[in-house]
Amino acid sequence: MDNPWLSQYREHSITALEIIHGVLRNPAMGNRSYFYFRDPAYLEDIPPEVRGNYVAESPKAAEKLAGLKAEIGAAGVVVREAFPCRWDAEQSQVVDLDEFGNQVLEDLWQAICEEYPEEAPEEDPLVVERELREALVERLSRIHIGREAEKRRLTEYAEGRERRPVVITGGRGVGSRRSWPRGTASTLRAILVTSYSLTSLVPAPIRRITFACCGERARS
Repeated sequence: MDNPWLSQYREHSITALEIIHGVLRNPAMGNRSYFYFRDPAYLEDIPPEVRGNYVAESPKAAEKLAGLKAEIGAAGVVVREAFPCRWDAEQSQVVDLDEFGNQVLEDLWQAICEEYPEEAPEEDPLVVERELREALVERLSRIHIGREAEKRRLTEYAEGRERRPVVITGGRGVGSRRSWPRGTASTLRAILVTSYSLTSLVPAPIRRITFACCGERARS
């Protein structure tokens, strides 16, 4: 089994498994997770014939739900307890959720502001260009299979001191545009190769290529 921890949570719902896997077993997501629990007082006004849609279906399910809420509470994530709402008999639904909605909006907006502050440092255009180039080479290299000897030679060339240019050629469909090895896309000599060989996939104007070459050369 790829995920042996699942054996501990047999007969749990998909929603519960998503919470366990995405948050409880992943502490890094703690500051990106918010849980909102309704005040259960509204259940008293729901007619018996439809109340089953809003409560656990059995004592065993209720026990598992209580256990999950306890785990969430102990995980140190943001938990908004007992937000108000009420049952509207005429509409046959839960209403008065404005406070809940406003709280969700406030929490999400705060999280967005923390992730993307207004006074964030300006991105370095050369770094952005480098990351785009490396990401493209990384993605394409994953679907390029074989030719390990050629990849080694290209890596040696990219990291070496050879001054002569290299040309990667090949018939249609052989993968010549995808053969550049991972981890070398930002070496100076690799910029021209990757930019021109990938130009049919991501257009690379001469100004952009010149900017990348000059910028990397100045910082090398």
